[in-house]
Amino acid sequence: MFIIQQEGFVPSSAEIYRYKITTPAKLGSSDYQHSVIMYDKDANIREEPGKEADLTQRFLADHGYVLEPELVMSRFARSADWERKHEIIFLCFENLSSYRHKLKDFREGSDIPERQDIKQKVDENCRSAFRVNH
Repeated sequence: MFIIQQEGFVPSSAEIYRYKITTPAKLGSSDYQHSVIMYDKDANIREEPGKEADLTQRFLADHGYVLEPELVMSRFARSADWERKHEIIFLCFENLSSYRHKLKDFREGSDIPERQDIKQKVDENCRSAFRVNH
């Protein structure tokens, strides 16, 4: 599943997006903060009800889409304007079960080759699914 998420602060707000790009990925002519993670969507929703994962899950369910709880996500994010009031995020999800694994197969924080191979494959699949032209 591929999601494009745009968000921003109202013009009157003093808030801006402050995150730094510490693991850059070049898409088009811009650097994006990039990460690939394995996680339990349902656990995330239980820990932060009403937050982003919960709202996304509800939106998807309302439109007939179902994701398994254990996912691998490749995420690209950056500020979308010079004032840092808006951001754009590209999210690609795959079910971890597609790789015949469960999260319990990987110790927290482990970077065993098989885990890295799955993350790399999901990222490759994601990058082949879309293109940013500028």
